[in-house]
Amino acid sequence: MSDESFAPPLETSPPPATDIPALVSGIIKDLQSLVKQQIQLTRQEVVANLRLRGVATAFYGMAVGLTFLAIVMLCQALAYGLHWWTLTVPARPPGMPLAACFGIVGGALLVLSIILLSVGRAKLRSLPSLTLVNDDQNRGLQR
Repeated sequence: MSDESFAPPLETSPPPATDIPALVSGIIKDLQSLVKQQIQLTRQEVVANLRLRGVATAFYGMAVGLTFLAIVMLCQALAYGLHWWTLTVPARPPGMPLAACFGIVGGALLVLSIILLSVGRAKLRSLPSLTLVNDDQNRGLQR
């Protein structure tokens, strides 16, 4: 048997001397670093969430504006339709009445506003809630 196959004995050295205040200050620095990182992460999540909510709110705003415009046009269509209905038969011009034109445009805008409203609602429902409380606690409060 050769001596080369045996590993030399391990040199053991005493553990480095550590003082308690240095360990405590290291733990405190690590804790402060973790808290700062958690605050930054939370801030980034809130900003991203608010941006998404802004997009959904824009869809709601457009839907409200178009709904208002559609209601105005449909009211005008009612007025023109009433006027056209009260005219005598020989006085009616040929072709589609003006009220029908207003009604078609108003109805199209109303359909578009309903679509925008549903897109905005879907976007808002797909977003996570802004509450920082545990969901189990929220469920308990709702009951």
